[in-house]
Parts: sequence; C-alpha cells; structure tokens
Amino acid sequence: MFPVTTLEVTSGAALSRAGMLMLLCMASCVSFAQQTVTLVNPYERVDWATAGQYKANLHTHSTEGGGTNTPAEVIDFYHDRGYSILVFTDNDECTYPWEDWGRDPEALGMLALRGNEHKNHEHIAGYFVCMKTDSSSETQTLSEIGAGGGAAVLVHPGRYWELEGGKVPEEVLQRYVTRYTEFPQERLIGFEVFNAYNIHPRDRQLWDALLGAMMPQRPVWGFANDDTHWFVYFGLPMAGLSWNVILAERLDEASVRAAMETGRFYFSSVGTQVDPSLWNAALVPVITDITHDRTAGTVTVSALSGGQPLPEGRYRWISGGETVHIGSSLDYQNTPGIVRYVRLELESDGGSTLTNPFGIVVQEENEGEPSPQYHPGDLDGNGRFIMGEALAYLAGWQQGVYPMSYAIRGVYLWQNGEMYGYDPGRMPPLCWDLAAE
Repeated sequence: MFPVTTLEVTSGAALSRAGMLMLLCMASCVSFAQQTVTLVNPYERVDWATAGQYKANLHTHSTEGGGTNTPAEVIDFYHDRGYSILVFTDNDECTYPWEDWGRDPEALGMLALRGNEHKNHEHIAGYFVCMKTDSSSETQTLSEIGAGGGAAVLVHPGRYWELEGGKVPEEVLQRYVTRYTEFPQERLIGFEVFNAYNIHPRDRQLWDALLGAMMPQRPVWGFANDDTHWFVYFGLPMAGLSWNVILAERLDEASVRAAMETGRFYFSSVGTQVDPSLWNAALVPVITDITHDRTAGTVTVSALSGGQPLPEGRYRWISGGETVHIGSSLDYQNTPGIVRYVRLELESDGGSTLTNPFGIVVQEENEGEPSPQYHPGDLDGNGRFIMGEALAYLAGWQQGVYPMSYAIRGVYLWQNGEMYGYDPGRMPPLCWDLAAE
C-alpha cells in the first residue's frame, strides 16, 4: 500500500480527512476563499517516460466456454494486433495455462492471466484465480473469488436493467452502491463501461451515477473489453473493438494487478462511433502524459490520435454525467459543476478513450479551520450516517487510511438510529452523537 500524504493548507490545518480509500496515490490541495479543494489522482505515481503501456483484453471467450474460436486462434488474433495482456474468461471454465493449447506467453511477449466468468447471476469476471462455483448469489461468488486470492469486475451491467425517463432508476443505483460497499477495492475493482462495440451505452450513465454516489471514498474503476465470442459476425468485426491500457513498469502479474486495483490504466473503444464504417482503432486516442500542477490546481492531459496531437476540442471533462469543461487542461479549483469526481473523455473520428475518475474533496473552512460539524464519512453532510457510508468508512479503516476510532463511531451512529448531531464541547469522534429523540 502506498503511503498517504497529509498536506498543509494556508490555515496550517492538516487535511487528514482527505486520507480516503482512493489515496493509494498522492493527494494535493489548493486553497481559495473559504474552501480547500483536494484532488485525488489515480495516475499520480505513473512515470509516463518509463511506464509501459500494455494493451489488454480482460474478457475473452474461446471454444472452451462460449466462444467460436480455439484458444490458440484467439491468442494469435490478439498477439497479431499488438496486445500484451489477455485473459480467457470462459464460462465457468479456466482456459489456462496457454501451453495446453500450444502457445507460450513468454515467447510471444505476452502476459497470460487466470480468470473465468461466473454466470449463475449477473455476470462477474474473476481474475488471478481459477475457480468454479454453483452459487446463484453474487455476494457468495464474490466472497469465493476473494477467498481464492482473486479480484472481480462486474461485466456488461447494463444488460440487466433499463433506463427510466432517460435516467438510471434509483433502485438500480442503490443495488450497485450496496454491492460496491460490501467489498473492498482490491476484491471488487470496478465494472465494464464498454462491452464489445458499446452494446449497452447506459453503462456509462450507471458509472457516472455510481461515481456521484461513492466518490471519492470508494472509486469504481472503469474497464473496456471485447467480450470476444466471434472475430466477425454478419460481416462486422467483433474483436479488437474495446480495450484497456495498463500503465506499469513491468509486464508481470503483480504489477498489472496493482495497476488494476489502483486505477492506473485508461480504456478505449471504437464503439462510441455508432456507424461501424467509422470504427478505427488506429485513430483512438493514446494518452502520452497526465500532469498535475499542485500549485496552479490544474490537470493537463496530452494525447495522440493517429500519431498526431489530439485537437483541444476533443478533450471533454465530465462530472455528474455532464460536461464541465472542454480542453486538455482542467482548472479543477475554479471550474463550476465539479462534484466529488471528474473524468476525461478523449474523442476522435475512430473512437474514444476514457480516464479513470479523479476524486474531488471540497472541505469548507470556518475562520481558517475545517468545520467538524459532520462526521467525515457522512458523504452528504446531512447529519445522517447510513449503512453504505458506514461500510465505506469501515473499509477505509481496514486499509489503514482512516482512524479506527472514527470508523467505530460511524458504525455506532449507523446501528443506533443513523441521525446524529454535533456537540462542540467534545473532541472528535465523540463530538458526533446520536440525535435526541
């Protein structure tokens, strides 16, 4: 686990409350008016000059479980297209090791990871472990994956529900919030934002809704995968359409897993172009640098499309599902509309690339000191400590980024009525006490 850095602001007060789950990376702050803005950057530890950019497909089927091509044919297909990482997620089968099908990943310059897909419920891809389960419970399957030393990603979640009035239904959102608060980051990493050629565009809406509900304490990293079943279907390409780019110093399982768990990757798809004749992986933006200027309070991204610099108008910053800025550099201190997170979509004529979310913590100050009116785990600042907030804060304590006394107090508030008040005559965490009946 990376160290958590507490940074000083102009008032001299330490931002210890900014030690969130996402602070596997470094956080930095800028001050203005009577607020402190903290940016939590998943790419903070990436050395763009030396890190490898490893193209990965993490959802792949073969004739061993749901696909129409043999494992050897699938491996050759992705190797020929410059992929470095491939996971077979055959249905309840483990297509591993590759040598069983006459392919040596080391000789090919590739990394073969273990995995499979579990389908007795909403589908789950398990990684870094080979296992079968008869469970029809998502919670049980995720627990078994974790017990085996693996990690999971929810795949094509948009398959299982429909928009209502153009929005994610509240019941659907709460179901996924519960799922991601049940399990820590290293157990349940994220979900597929792009599946195949962007079959379920509402997945992006669900992602934004989840980020708005859970960031910055509990990030949900986004992924893009082919979900390969065919190379070509009714004349259309069905592979090489959606992929992840893992940022790691070495091409080995430990480095790739660490990058996946901490959001040090970006992901791409040609499927944002509705017209298949426009799909062109060679034009999809490639990120070459992300620079965070702590003093200025800006994040600047550089990218290429087809080997040429991506035009300024093709960088679109999003928070709450809405565009808040156009351009390669974002002033997160002064840009209106940013709430809890911001992410970037880079658009080209051939498809799009998305970053993982940057966390945003805005802390109000009172006469130069942070106000302790609300428990730091009370995401809404509404004097009510609900189950999801308690579990998220407890997970943070388990990872060593929150103090145990604050976590215990949060669980106490949740289990004993949820509503609480602030007693200025007591020190934290005892200053947050149950509201009078």
